[in-house]
Amino acid sequence: MHQNKEIKWSAYEYHTNKKSSDWYWAVGIIGTAIAVTAFLYDNILFSVFVVIGAFTLMLYASKEPRRVVFEIDGRGIKIGNNLYPYSNLRSFNVLEKEHENKLIVQSEKLMMPYLHIPLEDLSPEEVRNFLIEHLPEDDHQESLAETVMEYLGF
Repeated sequence: MHQNKEIKWSAYEYHTNKKSSDWYWAVGIIGTAIAVTAFLYDNILFSVFVVIGAFTLMLYASKEPRRVVFEIDGRGIKIGNNLYPYSNLRSFNVLEKEHENKLIVQSEKLMMPYLHIPLEDLSPEEVRNFLIEHLPEDDHQESLAETVMEYLGF
């Protein structure tokens, strides 16, 4: 049995990159160009969708991440006020990257199959040793979409 009964830490809910005003201008110009092109081809619904999507993207990109308390204990994994019991989780992987360590947990939920939890300064080995008693370890990696979004500065 693991010596600690729980591991508790706080981290930002996601990694963010500061965006310059040029980034917002680029999104606005590209979004407008696509919307105008769709409008010229009589695809008004797609044009409206692109405008709403570009606006939402810029709004989301300007949002500051909040600090969240994470906790791993004998019941499951707690993110903020939400508890994910081990019975609803399939497996985990501690992804060690150069600039950020991350815990990836596969859930049984269809709409949210993976939980990505930043570890910040927490020891990846400590998390792995604790979770191995409750869940099997599997080789989960970040998806292509997440890798592309990270490359684009999200």
